Amino acid sequence: MIGTLARLAATLISTVLLGSSLLAQTLVPPQMDPLEEFNIPNTTSGLVAALRHPDYAVRQAAAFKLGFSPPRPITLPAMLGALATEENPYARSALATAASALGSEQGLASLRGMCVDATASALSRSLAAHAMSFFLKRDDCTGTLLDALRLRENSGAMFYALDALNRSVNHLSAQEEDELRGLAAILVRSDNFQVRTL
Repeated sequence: MIGTLARLAATLISTVLLGSSLLAQTLVPPQMDPLEEFNIPNTTSGLVAALRHPDYAVRQAAAFKLGFSPPRPITLPAMLGALATEENPYARSALATAASALGSEQGLASLRGMCVDATASALSRSLAAHAMSFFLKRDDCTGTLLDALRLRENSGAMFYALDALNRSVNHLSAQEEDELRGLAAILVRSDNFQVRTL
């Protein structure tokens, strides 16, 4: 049963990956590295300064670089400071994810909060839930991912939800597996082409 769900989710994700413009909006830094584009030095001080850059893609890439490539725990206070004022959902999720990867409970709590923030868009909530699953390998926000599929109001949110659920399918409860199977059957029959191809 889990193998069938994984294959179904993988098929749906593959369809999106082949032709979706949503790839340009993922949490992973774009192919054209914004840090290089804006001549941001690959130094700790250069990357910390980039957390306040006017372009969200630069802030996002700098957060990931500081949190993962290689991890630089000394930058955690700067990341948390930037997180406190960040409004862009991509950069905000990146900052919270990187801070969490560096061991910050505050970053993890912020990411969890983003998952359930009723005032945030479905896309913002799904970004946070995807980051929790993909980068941190945690299933704290599975309900948010299922909500994105239930509501079907934002194709970007649904993309992140399907991608994350594909990666966490072995951690779903039997009830969540059944619900995912039912939602997938609905999505495949949708009149909306974008929804159908997710």
